[in-house]
Amino acid sequence: MRNTLVDLWHPLEGVSITDIVEKGSLFRFYYEIDLKRAIDEFWVQIHNLLTGVTSEGLARQFGNFIG
Repeated sequence: MRNTLVDLWHPLEGVSITDIVEKGSLFRFYYEIDLKRAIDEFWVQIHNLLTGVTSEGLARQFGNFIG
């Protein structure tokens, strides 16, 4: 996964990726523009939603909660 993300983002000054918990990682960018570009391109998967509860409004609420 690390190589795939780095290949997608093409950071100018590099990024270090450290596993901190099971299924969780810390991303440290060394140049602010690399961080901004990664955030713009980042996506999140949300699992175990009940069938029929997905909507644009719910997606926006998740996005606002996550940041």
